[in-house]
Amino acid sequence: MGCATALAVLGWSSWEAARTGQKWRQALQVPTVKIWLNTAGVLFCAGLALTAVAWWETVLWAILGALFLGQLVFR
Repeated sequence: MGCATALAVLGWSSWEAARTGQKWRQALQVPTVKIWLNTAGVLFCAGLALTAVAWWETVLWAILGALFLGQLVFR
């Protein structure tokens, strides 16, 4: 779900940049795009943390997911 969300957001921002004549970098700076990309990161990390076999994989994915969540909350 996280990868699909990220792909959709990146595709939409690319289309929006081409439609408005902006650079893609500018389209990625829109707050809504940042929120959705961080949400995609949280979903991706949650999925990998929940399916990890080793405990340390779960911990690492959870930490990375928490960093994405932190960007959502403290932006």
